[in-house]
This record gives sequence, structure tokens and C-alpha cells, in this order.
Amino acid sequence: MLNQRLKNALHNKNQPVDPHAELRDVLGDVGLAAEDSGGEITFVGADPIVPRTLSLASAPGIAQVAKSVGMAKLRQLRGGPGQDISMDLRKAPHRLCPFYEGKWEKLNGLLPVAYWDALPPDSVSMPLFYRTADDRHMMSVAIYPKLETDLLRLLDATDSVESVVPPIATAATDSATDRRIRLRDRGITHHGPARGRAGP
Repeated sequence: MLNQRLKNALHNKNQPVDPHAELRDVLGDVGLAAEDSGGEITFVGADPIVPRTLSLASAPGIAQVAKSVGMAKLRQLRGGPGQDISMDLRKAPHRLCPFYEGKWEKLNGLLPVAYWDALPPDSVSMPLFYRTADDRHMMSVAIYPKLETDLLRLLDATDSVESVVPPIATAATDSATDRRIRLRDRGITHHGPARGRAGP
């Protein structure tokens, strides 16, 4: 599927993208829907933002909105209200170049640690893919302060790849919606067999 979409992009450059349709597709991969935000979802601007083969605005923008929908759903499960979500696609390409610009997203006002400088190669904070029971993949992205501690507590594991493989391998077979959301809440992103959540 991804291979064919990339071939199509090469032969049909600068094609418009329907971000709402692509968002539905991305959210469907993890059992969510746009309505799970509990509010209105809007996109400002549209691809092509810059001349390109791939959708350099829609891809990061839709991924950001998908994460926001997951967090809004989690908030509602904990008794909170729904949330309106707005994404300015004209600014979205900046999401792809944190190394170049030296600007990272903050979590609770904190920047991620420079994990590539100090961590051993088998640390769960390294961005590695782990296979699940239903042949999908999850990635641990525990690069923010305290996030690794929360992740290891959730998985009942220690800071090693060998220790986290078994609990992640069974995560997708657990039918409890709350566990799936808690996995995302603790820094694990979920990917389909052929493509990531960024969609287009």
C-alpha cells in the first residue's frame, strides 16, 4: 500500500490532499475516529504548501491532530470535556525539521533529553520498533523527563529492549480500550504493518 502511494506521488506531484479524509484513515488504524475529540476539528491551509512530491504539510499536520484526538479521548475517559482541535498546515512543515531548527516540542513545558548522547543502545528510550501480536508495530519514544519511568512502570519492565519486548508483544491482544490509550499516553506510538500514522 505504501509502495503504491509513493509511486503515485512521484507521478502526480503537488496534488491536493483532503486532510479530514486522511485523518479518518489514520485514526481508524488505531481504533479511533475524529468524533472522539468531542469537539470540532479544523485545518487551516492545504497542500501543496511548498512544491513537493510528498505532502510535507499534511503528513506532519495530520499526525499531530491524530495525537491530539487520542489525548482528547483520554481526557474524556477521565471525566473531562471534549476538545476543539485546530491545525495550521501552513506551519506544519516545521514539524519535520527539529534538528535543523533546533526547536523541539515541549511536554509539560519540558524539552526532550538528548538521548542520542548518553543512553546505551539497548535503552527503551531509543526510537526502536517493536512487533505486536497482530503484526503491527509500536515505538517507544520515552525521550522526555519522567516519561521513561512511567513507561517502564506501565509495562512492568526494566530499562532494556529485552525486558519490554514481551509486554508490548501482547499489548494489541488486550481488548481493553483503556490500556491501548494508556500505551499512547505513556509514549508508545502505534503503527500499521506498512505505514506510520502520518498518512499521506
